[in-house]
Amino acid sequence: EPNEFYFLSQFLQQGMTFVDIGANIGLYSLFAASLVGKTGHVLAFEPSSREFKRLHKHLQLNPQLSVQEFPLALSNTTGLGILQISDDRYAGHNTFGAFVYPEVKLKKREKVRKETLDRVTVRHNLKQIDIIKLDIEGAEYAALLGGRSTLEHYHPLLLLELSDRTLR
Repeated sequence: EPNEFYFLSQFLQQGMTFVDIGANIGLYSLFAASLVGKTGHVLAFEPSSREFKRLHKHLQLNPQLSVQEFPLALSNTTGLGILQISDDRYAGHNTFGAFVYPEVKLKKREKVRKETLDRVTVRHNLKQIDIIKLDIEGAEYAALLGGRSTLEHYHPLLLLELSDRTLR
C-alpha cells in the first residue's frame, strides 16, 4: 500500500472529504483524516462487527483525528445482508460472496445493514466528496451502483482495490 499512501499524501488537502468504503481497522481513514484536518471530513464504513470494533478502538486511540464511523455496508440495495466473516488470520477477506482463496475459512455469518451511498450522502448533507476508496471484496460494482447520483454530482476520484477473482 505504499503507492496508495504516497498518492493520497499528494492528493488530499485540508478541507477535503474522503469516503472509506470497507474501512476494515481504519488504516486509510486515519491517514486521510491526518491530511484533511479539522476542516475536512472522513467517513468510514465497515459492516463486520469484529472489524468495526477494531476500527472504533483505533479511532479512540487517535482522538485528535476526526472520522465518522458507520457500522454498515454500502451497496445498491438497502436492508439486511449476510456477510461471510473469515477467520481472524484473514480478517480482510470478509465478503457477501464466496471466499476466493482456499486458505480463507469461514468463521461465521453475520447479518449486516446495507445502505446506498446516495442515501448516506443526502442524509448527511455532504457538500463535497473528493475521493472514495473502495475495498469490499468483489462488491465494488454494487456499491458504485448505489452511489450513481453521488458519483455524477461530485465526480470524486475513485481508489479501488480490485481483483479478478473477487469480481467474478
